[in-house]
Order: sequence, then C-alpha cells, then structure tokens
Amino acid sequence: MLLWNGGIALICVLLFMRFKKDVIYQDAAEEHDEATHTPDTQPAERDGWEDASAEDFLVYHTQFARRFHEALEAPNVHSEQVQAGDHGEARVLQAICYTGGGIVYWGLGLSNRNSKCEMGILVVAPHGLLHVNVKNLRGTWESGEFYAEPKGRTVQTWRRQEDGLVLSKSPVFQANRARKMLGSAVSDLCNTMLPVHSVVVVANDSFQFSGDTDDGVTIMSLDEFDDFYRDFAHGSLARLQAARKGTIGSLVQYISGYGQRPAFYDLRMFSDHPDEKPEVPLMPGAFEDNLLHHLNEVWGLDYRIPKHDQIWFGDKDDMDPNKNNSKSGI
Repeated sequence: MLLWNGGIALICVLLFMRFKKDVIYQDAAEEHDEATHTPDTQPAERDGWEDASAEDFLVYHTQFARRFHEALEAPNVHSEQVQAGDHGEARVLQAICYTGGGIVYWGLGLSNRNSKCEMGILVVAPHGLLHVNVKNLRGTWESGEFYAEPKGRTVQTWRRQEDGLVLSKSPVFQANRARKMLGSAVSDLCNTMLPVHSVVVVANDSFQFSGDTDDGVTIMSLDEFDDFYRDFAHGSLARLQAARKGTIGSLVQYISGYGQRPAFYDLRMFSDHPDEKPEVPLMPGAFEDNLLHHLNEVWGLDYRIPKHDQIWFGDKDDMDPNKNNSKSGI
C-alpha cells in the first residue's frame, strides 16, 4: 500500500512540488562522500508549465516511485559527512518528468576497461544521449589547480571563494570524463558514433561560477536546465531520431542484460498517438517487459549486442565488474 501511495504522491509531486534547499558539498577521499548543509527556503513557482501534460505519458515502476518521493521529501540534512545526491538529482528528474522525452536512467554506473564512472542521470533518446552530473554546491566557485593522478590523468580542482574549500575533482572534469567513457563504450558496442552530451546542473540557487570552462561541458542552474532540456527533448535535434532508433533500442537491451532498468520512459517516443498508458507504477518486471515490447515491436532492434567482457553497466554504488561476470545479455 505504501508503494502505491508513493506512486500517487509522485504525480502530485510532479504537479505541485518544488523545493529550494541550500546544500554544501565537502570533498572527501571517495568521490561519493560530500558534505552538505541544507537550510530551509520557500518552494519556487515553475513558469511555463500551464500546458504541460508529459506526466500523462510517463511509464515508471514502483522502485523509482518510492525512491523519487523519498528523495524529494527528505528532511533537512545537517551532518558534515553524508551523501546528498538523491535530493538534487530528484529535482532534476522532476524537470525531465515535466517535459518528457527519452528513456531515463537514475544511478547508472559504467565500467569501461576497468575505468569506472557514475552516470548520475542518463537520458537515452534516438537522437543522442544526455548525461547530467548534479551537484548541490552553494557559494561562488572558481577553477583551481591542476594535478596529476597516479594513473597519469591531469585533474583540475574547484575552489570556493568564500572559505577556500576545495573539491579535489571539479564537476566539469567528472562530467567530461563520463562523457568520453560513455561515448567510447557506445561506439564499441554499437559500431557507430552516437552524440553524447554532458552537462553539470547545480541544484542550489546561491551557486555562482567565476571563470570559463571550455571542456565541452556546460554548467547550468535548474532553471537553465529546464530550457536546455526542453530543447534537447523536443527541439530540432529530436527530429533527427528515426535513423538511430534500432541502435538505441539495442543499447537499452544490452544495459538491461546487466539488471539495470530505467527509472521511467515516455510513451510518445514510440508513437505520436500512443496507446493508453498502463496503470502506474508498474512492478519492476512488468515495467521492463513493457519497455522491451515497445523496443522490439515498435522500433525494431538493429541487432543483439554480444556481451563485451570489458564494458559493464551496473549500479553506480557497486562498480566492481567481477561481481557481474556471470551475467549475460538478455
């Protein structure tokens, strides 16, 4: 019963909720550990959603509904050593839900030839892939020093002007690395190049960045992401989608073979006048069956991608490839 209440609450959240919380990240030895401080602020109004009806076409499952609702309802965090990614990522997912479009993953991880990265949020669409690296930084930040890691990579830091706090890996570096790793993996798996876009979204209104970055990654606020994503999902790029449907479908099938299902998808990808949406949230197995049915029957998969021993998709918090060596593509 709680799950279904969560599902109903999800729809309510999509229509009526928008939280504003300040969050402070403290860099730690692991990339996952970041410090936060989230004082209360008033929810903000969204502009331009009067005619939005994307939620009427979203198909999602119970696990996502519960996690999404809990993330947006999460109490204020005052601990100095916590992971605070879910709340900020849920606010970005909220914007994606309003607009629709794509097959959307939340919390996906990638291991490509033993190099690992987190996808955070990944939108898979016929016209390209969009990776969103979400941060909850407050204050004014600037590019910091460069240093070399033991593996030979050159990394740049970020520094906060107010107190000198340093992030050992800048969000732009993290996003750019994930973008390149994902592009390389997709090229190897699908034998073709697909557009891969990467952005950094800072889910905190006090954030400012002092300086320029030319690493192919854009830094933006939540409001800026609203506009950006509308153009990505339904703008001129989306009209180029037909040529890549089978390839993208094969990629989604390959990811599913590692037990990784999307959070939700938009039925309008498969038809301008989609059939009646199933009653949501679906149980995870029924959700996956529903998606794969559309990929096979409507798009038509180009091919079944054979398992690649050096490219593995998993949960972002469980990135040891050896744990999934026994799994095969579906």
